[in-house]
Amino acid sequence: MKTGMLLFCLAASLIACKKDNQNAKVTYRVTGSGVSQFKISNGATEHYVNIPFTGTRDTTVYLAYSTNIKLDLKADGGTTLQGTIFVNNVLVSTLSDADIDGDNKTEVKLAYLIPGK
Repeated sequence: MKTGMLLFCLAASLIACKKDNQNAKVTYRVTGSGVSQFKISNGATEHYVNIPFTGTRDTTVYLAYSTNIKLDLKADGGTTLQGTIFVNNVLVSTLSDADIDGDNKTEVKLAYLIPGK
């Protein structure tokens, strides 16, 4: 009985870890000081990540292929704000705002279409 239960648990965990071929792994990475907006969009759906923060924060979601994704960031820290999008662990888009005008406000907007499979 114990052996059967152990085999069942092992099989269940292997099935749960099976790679999802229907969705792409999308990671949004934000680095900055005084980040006041961290908005991610997929299609018409928008999600806000907890703010404010200083430093680097990653958020990972799984989305269908052929989805339009966006990253919209704002910060009031006066340092460089950088946004990066990875799809299936490959960097696909990155942009930074170094606050060249010295107003202590930075903004980054990225968009990317996940290719169809």
